[in-house]
Amino acid sequence: MLRRDVLEQSDVFGFVLDVYRAPMAAVLVLAGLVIAVAGALIPARGAARTPIAAVLRSE
Repeated sequence: MLRRDVLEQSDVFGFVLDVYRAPMAAVLVLAGLVIAVAGALIPARGAARTPIAAVLRSE
């Protein structure tokens, strides 16, 4: 976790921890990661299935 002296140097971390408790912040971080991975994998899957000739023809 974050050390206390790091938290005292930055107002942002203290503000975030005042608004969200640690379990909720962890859930939000995990949800953000899931959304980011899904947002990257879904288009990548479609691009990987496209034949190379079709891609080169559309360029």
